[in-house]
Formats: sequence, C-alpha cells, structure tokens
Amino acid sequence: MIRIMSRKTTIVLPILLLSLLAISCVSHYSQKYDFYYRLNDWENAETDLRKDLTSDPDNPEIHFLLGQVYGHSGDFENMDRSFERASSISKRYVLEIDQFRELFDLEQLKKGLEAYNIGEFERAIEELRFIKNIKKDETRHHKFLGFAFSKLEQYEEARINLELAVDLTDDFEAKLELARVYDLTGESQGIIDITGEALESSPLDADLLTLRAMAYERLGLYSDAVSTYYDILQIDPQATTARHNLALLLSRTERQAEAIPIFEQLYREDTGNISGNDSLKYTICSLLYETEQYQTCLACFKEYLLNNPGDREALEHLFVLNRKLQNWDDAKNIRQQLKRLGQTDPVNID
Repeated sequence: MIRIMSRKTTIVLPILLLSLLAISCVSHYSQKYDFYYRLNDWENAETDLRKDLTSDPDNPEIHFLLGQVYGHSGDFENMDRSFERASSISKRYVLEIDQFRELFDLEQLKKGLEAYNIGEFERAIEELRFIKNIKKDETRHHKFLGFAFSKLEQYEEARINLELAVDLTDDFEAKLELARVYDLTGESQGIIDITGEALESSPLDADLLTLRAMAYERLGLYSDAVSTYYDILQIDPQATTARHNLALLLSRTERQAEAIPIFEQLYREDTGNISGNDSLKYTICSLLYETEQYQTCLACFKEYLLNNPGDREALEHLFVLNRKLQNWDDAKNIRQQLKRLGQTDPVNID
C-alpha cells in the first residue's frame, strides 16, 4: 500500500533531518570543549584535550580546540602553534581560525591601548607584544609599542617598532615620534630622512621643521638650517625657539648683522627672566662690537652695566670702546674701575 504524505509533513521532515544531522556532527571533542567553555575552565579543558592528543595526535579538531583554549587563557604562543598545526593537517578550520585570531587580536589591542592611555607603559608593552603571535599581519600595535618604549626611554626598542609602523602603515604620528627618538639618540641623518617624508603630508608642521633644522645644524649644513628656521618663522613668526636658534646660528656663521635684530626682539620680550635677559643683552652688545657699530655698542654695554656693575668683561669692552671713540676721560675712569677689581692691565680687545 502506498502512503501519501501531506504537504506539511514534506516540509517538516527535511528540517528535522537537518537538525539530527547537525547534532550528529557535534563531535565528542567539541562537546567536551563546550562544557569547559561554559565553566570558563581553560586549565581542565587543556588537560583533557591534551590527553585526547595522545591517542589521536593528528586530529585537526583537537588542535583547533586547543588553540581556542590557549587563546582564551592568554597563552598566545601555544595558541599560534595549535592553530598552525590544525591548518597544516586540514584546511577545514582555516576560516574559523582566522576569525578567532581576529577576535583575540582586537581584545589584546584594546587591553594594550587602555594600559597606554592611563600611563601604564610597561603593562601596555606586555599586552601588545603578544600580538605578533595572535595575528601575523597586524600592524597597528607597532606604533603604540614604539610610543610606550619611548616613554620609558628605551629608545632602541622604540626605534625598531616606530620604523616598522612607518614602513607598514605610513603613520604620520609614528613618523613624528620617530624623528624625536632620532633626535634623542643623535641620529641626525635619520631625522632629515624621516622629516622629509612627514613634511610631504604636513608641510606646515613647525615641530618637524624644528627637528629638521637642528639636524642640519649638527651635520654642519648651516645654509639648510638657516633656510629651515626661516621656513618655521613663515609659519609662526613668534616661534621663540626657532628665533633663538636662528639668531645663534647666524651669529656663528658670519651673519651677525642679521642676528642682532632677532636677539633684540627676544630681549624686549624676555623682561620677566632677569638672568636670561642679561645674557641676551650681553650677546647683543658683543655682536654690535663685532659688526663695528661702536657708538651703539657703547650705549649697549652702559645699559648692561647698570644691572651688572662689576662685570669685568663688559668693563673691558667699554674701556676699549672709549679708546676707539677717543673718549679719553671715560676710558681713564673705566681703567680705574678695572684696577679696583684687580685688573692692573686691561685686556686690549682690538
């Protein structure tokens, strides 16, 4: 006798069969893993699965499940080995392994960045250094490893990671920090190379230009240094460090006349710093002497001596200036002052 099945039965039966098939496909190993997963018991999960490996060492599923166990427990070196072993035996788990690597990678990145952002740089390094085992093509962690090592003044490790970050991601912040590390370790050519790259995307970055100018100066490339300092002042005419460094460089490279107005401007702005202001004043007076502006120089040293009446070198300059200008009485008075200070034979500054 032929039994005719209803339409409802023909729909339910395939679904039921699929459900039964799915249940039958859940292996003994997966059931064991799920049991420990619900308990968050990675230690016993590892113990049991490793026992299973002794009797079934080439089972890719066991290696795959062990990889998950190691990942959840933070043992990323063993996780990596287990996932690699599973993939080498069978391609069945490749996609899922990639997904788990991505999951653990994101979790570890988050831990590392949270530690970095609250200033726990050593912990940040500990969290981020495992990422090379979790996800082989990850690149984001090198930048923050470099930052953390730099904060801890471990500049060689900082350099290695920042160079990787630049090579792999072309990250601007990594380039800027790498330039600072090069500056701290005296790698002037490295500064010039990396700032050249960074300035292509940010040509008006005064910090980059300042590092670049100082590197040129250390290498004796004074013309390039001067040009770069002027570039900075085009961006920020009030940049104090750039103006001071530029004036010093000009005064040392036979361009004293250009240096004087810059120093004078800095002197007028620096009224709150008495000792620093006196030093600037003396520098200005000396440059006026070197450029043979004797009358202006004389007034400059007189003003300087109001605050520093016993400065022997300033008095010696004043003595010579008065002689040059044929102010004989004033020269005689200065000579007497020098004698009282114990200087019996004033230096001829000609």
